[in-house]
Amino acid sequence: MSPPPKKTAHIPAALLLAGLLASCTVQPTPYQPLGEEGGYEETRLQKDRYRVSFKANRQTPETDAVDYLYLRSAQLTKEAGFTHYVVLQDFGKTQTRLEPRAQVGIGLGFHGAGRGSLLGFGFGAPISPTQYQSVVNYRLGVFVIRMMDAEAAQGEQDALDADFLIESISKKLADRIRTAS
Repeated sequence: MSPPPKKTAHIPAALLLAGLLASCTVQPTPYQPLGEEGGYEETRLQKDRYRVSFKANRQTPETDAVDYLYLRSAQLTKEAGFTHYVVLQDFGKTQTRLEPRAQVGIGLGFHGAGRGSLLGFGFGAPISPTQYQSVVNYRLGVFVIRMMDAEAAQGEQDALDADFLIESISKKLADRIRTAS
């Protein structure tokens, strides 16, 4: 007498497909030095001036990219021995591209009834002309900053306190900040 067949676990195809799609999603750019995933970069222009940039992918909210610019500017200010800075120039760029809008549908169905089970699969294609949508490739934000000490900041209406910004933005974006290794 042969042993009974082993029971195997069946993963529904829809769950498998959902898992595969989830693993392919692009994550927002974290706060980190510029690399393949994006990040910050700076150039010293004078003793007290820097150009600071942050390149973010399409999944990064625009407000996060701006917060990263403020944070990096504050960190540079402290590293240079200053306490405050003023944003002299603020500019950015969003690169977009046109791509076809998805118009194909795939369906999968399962029905179990008593001893019989049914599995169905369907496919649909459009009969209308292709439609296009604008998709963000990346965002690039740039600040040019002038740094100053606390005394000089007293006379500057737009002076930003580096310590305050580092504390508040770091707390807000703690889960997205990476430091250089």
